[in-house]
Amino acid sequence: MPAIRRPRRHRWVLLLLAALGAVVLYRVAREPRPAEQGVQVPAGEETVTARVIASAVAVADAAHETGRPHTRQAFAKAHACVRATVSVLDVEPRLRQGLFARRADYRAWIRFSSGDARVRSDQMRDARGLALKLTGVPGRKLLEGEEDAPTQDFVLADAPRFFVADVAAYALYAEAMAHGGDNGFFFGGGSWNPQRWRLRELYLDTRARRAPPRSLLQTDYFSQTPYRLGPSLYVKYAARPCERKRPARQDRTDDVLRRELEEELQQSDGCLELAVQPQVPGRNMPVEDATVLWSESDSPFVPVARVTIPRQSFASAEQDRFCEALSFTPWHALPEHEPVGGINRLRRAVYRELSRYRHARNHAPLAEPRGWCLDLSGGPCPEEPSAAPTPRPAPKPKATPTPIPAPAPEAPAEEAAPPPPEQAPPPEQAPPPLHLESRRH
Repeated sequence: MPAIRRPRRHRWVLLLLAALGAVVLYRVAREPRPAEQGVQVPAGEETVTARVIASAVAVADAAHETGRPHTRQAFAKAHACVRATVSVLDVEPRLRQGLFARRADYRAWIRFSSGDARVRSDQMRDARGLALKLTGVPGRKLLEGEEDAPTQDFVLADAPRFFVADVAAYALYAEAMAHGGDNGFFFGGGSWNPQRWRLRELYLDTRARRAPPRSLLQTDYFSQTPYRLGPSLYVKYAARPCERKRPARQDRTDDVLRRELEEELQQSDGCLELAVQPQVPGRNMPVEDATVLWSESDSPFVPVARVTIPRQSFASAEQDRFCEALSFTPWHALPEHEPVGGINRLRRAVYRELSRYRHARNHAPLAEPRGWCLDLSGGPCPEEPSAAPTPRPAPKPKATPTPIPAPAPEAPAEEAAPPPPEQAPPPEQAPPPLHLESRRH
């Protein structure tokens, strides 16, 4: 039987649609034109921020399940809260600011989470978050009313950039979410006019929703937004595995990420590398547009600290309650690490108000931890020594050996194996077993 041949005009239609799709994809995926690198605060930003807070509270209320505690408005599902030690490295002089001014060890908490406002199955495509809280950090902090808090937070997610550029765009997104879903934001309130669609934001949001990773410890996390590092430098942060592994996927259950992390930390320590990406003058690395990816070819990430997660058991109801009582915000920070850009200014107000709202509804204390104990009373941890940072001396320079005359040639021997790489000092033994406040930070 002869093959059915398509009319040529159908082929031209298909080619035209394919070309149109390629053009659209190119336009939504390309980076915006280079913008100013410094801080620029638009007029009326505070008024827009108030609209976002009202919308975020409405989203949190809609996601609340009767009879259960009130959860965060984003990154609601916590997979685990684990103890860690953050060891500041000996960094280059221009990076020796604030927390990274000297080598020291800090006790810390890490909250691993998923991005949706509802607690859902791990099998759903979603963003994943890592919130790191160092304790025992001296110095005045930036957050009003918590200037004396002894903590420093880093709030990260597994996408390298945010899905909207500024506060005005996020306000439209939050209002759409408060009225039932994000399609109203991406497609202009249901308009058939493509000029009202936000295809770039849709593209970035879709890329940020991923299948569950094989391991939370083998995932890269990013700050997405920039921060000061001292008086004259802007940076972005990342946390990456110290060693790349590919663990086998064990099952496809609703809480697989928690179970896999528990098994990993029963077998060995976890390790992440905290790094900074300095802004380079003249490159497309703006402060105010959070959708622009800072190119690693222009500025590679530089390690500044090692995060060691000792072997531990974290799956207890008491520790889960402690984890959900914690508040994470990038404004728990020393002035040398001030968050910058519109999205970070938005977080300052929104995170604070949502945290207060959640704690009030749950009748929970709003306080910062003092160490590794499960206590938010404000006092020192009773069962452990002070959680103040432990200074570590800088490594001594290696002595230059006295040259030794070469011996007479002999039969060739095998090359000596290179010395093993220097290992980070082992973390202190953790006490007995024992977090982000937004959907997209």
